[in-house]
Amino acid sequence: MSTINTHTTSISDATWLPTDRGHTPLKPTQGILMFRSAIGLIGLTYLILAAAQPTLAGTIHQEEVSTYLQVFGNAPIGQTFTAEDEYVSRFAFNFDDFNNEFLNGSTIVRLYEGDTIVGDPVYVDAVELTPGSQGLAFFSILPVALNIGATYTLEVERFNPRWGLGVYQHHFSDGQPIPGHEDYTGGHAIINGQPALGYDLSFRVIPLVPGDGNIDGLVTGIDYLLWASHYGDDPADNPPGPPSNGDYNADGRVDALDYFIWADSFVNTNSVTAPEPSSLSLTLLGVALTVGRRGRKRRTRRRR
Repeated sequence: MSTINTHTTSISDATWLPTDRGHTPLKPTQGILMFRSAIGLIGLTYLILAAAQPTLAGTIHQEEVSTYLQVFGNAPIGQTFTAEDEYVSRFAFNFDDFNNEFLNGSTIVRLYEGDTIVGDPVYVDAVELTPGSQGLAFFSILPVALNIGATYTLEVERFNPRWGLGVYQHHFSDGQPIPGHEDYTGGHAIINGQPALGYDLSFRVIPLVPGDGNIDGLVTGIDYLLWASHYGDDPADNPPGPPSNGDYNADGRVDALDYFIWADSFVNTNSVTAPEPSSLSLTLLGVALTVGRRGRKRRTRRRR
């Protein structure tokens, strides 16, 4: 019977043979260090790129309603506000259908620069309100760029007396504040074309959520696919322009920065892990491994 001789070789005295490329294979400890370096590089890259995520001041809103004023009979009627975010995507007002014997049709919203309803609007939209409804109605738009800290005015217009607009009174006619009624300090209502300093409309100004490519107020996989379909565009398509072209930081090109803006909003909105583009991960890992291999060539040694 033949005898099989076995020999156990420890890592420390192993023979490292040259590869067919003439490189020396890495020891397991070196591979672990390289893997850790790659993971660290990916994490650092995420932190750096995620820093490009814009910080939102949030929705401007006055939710309370004291009464409803007829839009048609109190025109021009609107609300001034101070811009807190660079881009807004939606406006909303509180309506009441209290004269339903009139035709419905469209209700128009216009946005003006400054604190008056004069000149050419920078934005115009119209929606048909739901008959018999009372509450907030949203005007969804393409992103409108604002100057943070500047004053703007929203005007609401109706062609007949059907709809009323929610108004909140926070000061008496003599200028004294009404106890328990807080005003929106960034602006005031405009009624019959005149400043109504004791009133606010019931309204919202909603900022554009970073990574929301289809501007529906949500950050979902649809917005990821929109980014992916435009990835590499330099310059980014205009029209449609950002964010509908996947350029979520509006720098004129669609790249990894835009992905991380989407991913950060996706995680914060949905409380789940954002899917990571495999090509981007492999690229970062490949860079780390390449850097790790350089300078590690050693003279080979054989066991005699």
